[in-house]
Amino acid sequence: MSELCIYTNKARLFYKLTKKFKEESINFNAIDSFEQINPKFRVLITTEEDLEQYNPIIPNHITMLKINSGQSLDEIVLLTKQKLKFINNFNDLIIAIDPGSKTSGIAIFLDGGFIYSRDFYNINHLLNYIQMAFSTFHQHQKNIKLGNGNPEITRYFLNQLYNIQIPENNIQYFLVDEFGSSNYKGNGESSFLSKHENAAILIGRRKGVLLTSKHLK
Repeated sequence: MSELCIYTNKARLFYKLTKKFKEESINFNAIDSFEQINPKFRVLITTEEDLEQYNPIIPNHITMLKINSGQSLDEIVLLTKQKLKFINNFNDLIIAIDPGSKTSGIAIFLDGGFIYSRDFYNINHLLNYIQMAFSTFHQHQKNIKLGNGNPEITRYFLNQLYNIQIPENNIQYFLVDEFGSSNYKGNGESSFLSKHENAAILIGRRKGVLLTSKHLK
């Protein structure tokens, strides 16, 4: 049984969310009422409207994630991963990138805690995803760690990243030596992840060199 349970009577939201979770291989239990919450569940996903309608008593050990129909599914996945890792207090959002000419991997860390990774096949989609992650964790320091395996590709990615239009300017960029990253399988879920995701995880766990403003022009 999964530690995650989902309850909402919003049929369209429920369908979209559970479909997305299945695609992301996120295990969950769909419950038909709040009364079906049992001690094995640790995280509950629901909506404010459902809580107001039924006014349930939620056990103290449950961590709640309140969602709404206007949220992107990618944002909900990130927040769900955060809740499942029980990372509540953190300072830094770290996005590590294994840049590639065709496929790029990214890994998301909250401080030193890895929460999520995925592949991208289009840099515009990757940039949009980073903007979403920045918006989701907008109050935190933002750090981008970029692998240096191919200088030309790395420079292209760096230029594209630096042009992201967001209100905040508190982004730090790090160039990371990605030697050995192509064979890295250091994460517990590594057998389910691509080589690009594993490389991004390794990049995220390395310190890197802070890039100054002159490097970013």
